[in-house]
Amino acid sequence: MYRYSTIDVELLNITNKPERRKRSMKLLTTEQLGRTLQLSRQTIERYRYRGMPYMETGSGRYRYDLDEVLKWMKRNASSRMKGAG
Repeated sequence: MYRYSTIDVELLNITNKPERRKRSMKLLTTEQLGRTLQLSRQTIERYRYRGMPYMETGSGRYRYDLDEVLKWMKRNASSRMKGAG
């Protein structure tokens, strides 16, 4: 009978665990998001009203996860264009 060493057990534990996607979330201020995407503050406010994802930190301050905002923009590209005129 084979006896597992400590290293074998660690390898088994590592390989049997489901892979977790680690993602670092960098939150941007309204100003940073505007500079990054070349959008005005008013446009960001309008997008937020239309459902763009954000987090409110209190007293009217907002933070945005750039990845989530880009996904939202991609999903809503046609509806954003309709409101542009």
